Amino acid sequence: MLAIGLIAVVTCPRSGRAQAASVPATLAGTWVLDGDPARAARTIEAAFAPSIATLPELLQGFARDRIRSSMQPPRRVLVTIDGSRVRVTLESQRTTVVDGALGASARVTGVEDGTRVTPRLQGGWLELLYEGEGSVLQQLCSTEPDGARMHLDFTVVSARLPAPVRYRLDYVRPRS
Repeated sequence: MLAIGLIAVVTCPRSGRAQAASVPATLAGTWVLDGDPARAARTIEAAFAPSIATLPELLQGFARDRIRSSMQPPRRVLVTIDGSRVRVTLESQRTTVVDGALGASARVTGVEDGTRVTPRLQGGWLELLYEGEGSVLQQLCSTEPDGARMHLDFTVVSARLPAPVRYRLDYVRPRS
């Protein structure tokens, strides 16, 4: 039952990478999910499947339903960079907006009460670190050198999970 509680709180691990000087300019702009949203949902479900398999069979269906509702892949990601301030909007059925200075607790909507979100730079990547309820979610945004594709890497860590859960979703610039 404790593992199910994590699924409602979206949060991930701190990384030991060095702080970079600035957010890469190629991150700024609008990004749309590359490919079928159903495929992205299957990617998320597959990442959580080993953890769900450790639950009693009676709870597995409930856990899968909870993941489907709380870990929906963002359809669009909007990134705005203004000096050391960033605003990231992750659009899905439950849109999340993170707005704040790098390294400081940000204003955030669309997450559980009590969840602290900090935008940071990690190894040249923009990191959104969600912390709450004994769990951590790390979202790392990076682009290919040509700026045509953005990777959004997720890592969920909790004492309630037998191992960290990791997955990647890819985004592209919308076609005009």
